[in-house]
Amino acid sequence: MINIMKLFIFLVLMLLATGVNAAQEKVAVVKKTEHTCRVTASTCELLSSGSSVFEGDILQTGKNGYAGLSFSDGTTVALDANSQFKINKYTYTPLKNTYSFDVLLSRGSAIYASGRLGKLSPSSVKFKTPTTIIAVRGTRFLVTVN
Repeated sequence: MINIMKLFIFLVLMLLATGVNAAQEKVAVVKKTEHTCRVTASTCELLSSGSSVFEGDILQTGKNGYAGLSFSDGTTVALDANSQFKINKYTYTPLKNTYSFDVLLSRGSAIYASGRLGKLSPSSVKFKTPTTIIAVRGTRFLVTVN
């Protein structure tokens, strides 16, 4: 009985130690990047090619930074230098007909190219800036926030 309890406590501690993103499913992958980090409450975790990106993440590029993101439905977003980009919500579940792409570009520039989500459910795509919401009806656009 004591061994089972020790095993249970060990498993709970291991689960907690794996971090917040362990329970989340990745929504995108960083394809190319330079001087880009994931902003957390107290740090800026540097990202590299192949890094996973999760719903709720805030990505920030530096003075000479850039990042290329590829989402699970094939949507791509390229961030230029001095950009801040948050993934508010992302859902791509074709079998349940559930879609959502809700992001915020607080500053900087981004190029967006629709994947399957934007083609299957264009009304589910919301690309926001501090002053506007872009409704996606086409497949590509460039947006800059000063």
